[in-house]
Amino acid sequence: MCVPPGVALLPDAYQRLKAIEHYSNLGSGYQIAMKDLEIRGAGNLFGYEQSGQISNVGFELYNKILGQAVLEKRGEGSPEKKEKFSVVYSGSAQIDKKYMPLVQDRLYFYQKISVATTVGAIDAVKGETIDRFGPLPEETKSLFSIANFQCALYSYPFSKCKISKTEFSIDLEGVPSGVRPQLFFERLRKVFYSNPYPFKVVTGRSGVLVLSFKTPSLFESFSFSKKFVELFSRVAEG
Repeated sequence: MCVPPGVALLPDAYQRLKAIEHYSNLGSGYQIAMKDLEIRGAGNLFGYEQSGQISNVGFELYNKILGQAVLEKRGEGSPEKKEKFSVVYSGSAQIDKKYMPLVQDRLYFYQKISVATTVGAIDAVKGETIDRFGPLPEETKSLFSIANFQCALYSYPFSKCKISKTEFSIDLEGVPSGVRPQLFFERLRKVFYSNPYPFKVVTGRSGVLVLSFKTPSLFESFSFSKKFVELFSRVAEG
């Protein structure tokens, strides 16, 4: 791109000209418009007049939020998606700020973890994280372990799990589909009463079944979450 002598371009103008030069093929207007949006920002949708705040949330997340807003404005509901069960963990499970300093990067990866519903998807996000930022710190390893745990049990009717220094407990809202209740409870008793931690089944609020295991430490409680996936799969699938 040639600029006449003595002509100084502002940074934004220079970027726009570079975009026009790059997207020169027929039908490239959409790509030019998207690039212009990145340069100028999203305006009042995310902050002050043309403030460029789109960079704080990331272009992918911005498009998702905008799409949801358009659907709501039209009165169209997005397809209802099954939520992953919640996990209350007494330890630390987060993306370390020193490990990933930019808030937009952390938002991007939290979003990727949030929408993932399979172990393979979580492994892909973990691989991308390591590829970009290096080996995971302990609290970020814990975050991915919990996400992996949630996805491994995603197809079963769990609603909440508690991982503490003295207990691992998980709320089950019903018998997994395709399993007769009597057979399910027979398998439950056979598989879980032989585990190393004292085990009991109690009825919680709203009729949920709470599977509770008494553990001697947070480490053992957290480690048992991986073993629980294997054990419950044997109960549910036979």
